[in-house]
Amino acid sequence: MIVVVALTGIASFALPQYNLSIALRLIQFPLMALASMLGGFGILLGYLFIWLHLVTLTSLGVPYLTPIAPWKADQFRDTLIRTKLPALIRRPRPPRST
Repeated sequence: MIVVVALTGIASFALPQYNLSIALRLIQFPLMALASMLGGFGILLGYLFIWLHLVTLTSLGVPYLTPIAPWKADQFRDTLIRTKLPALIRRPRPPRST
């Protein structure tokens, strides 16, 4: 519990804008409550709830986590780790609304 509180306290100073720090605080207190009640499982459960919320969001009719959440293996090539430029022979298709 001490480690979780320390990490959330340090993370609150990482964001320079006031609006972003408010959003971080709104997330950090429920995560701290879950961590204090359920331990590591509570942290995983909290992150699972955040992930499920992000998966359900759409922006202009396009899913928020486009190449990851509706899994598109052909477009996943350059998502998390940058691929070498010669290996990127095709441009990714623009996401369509679902």
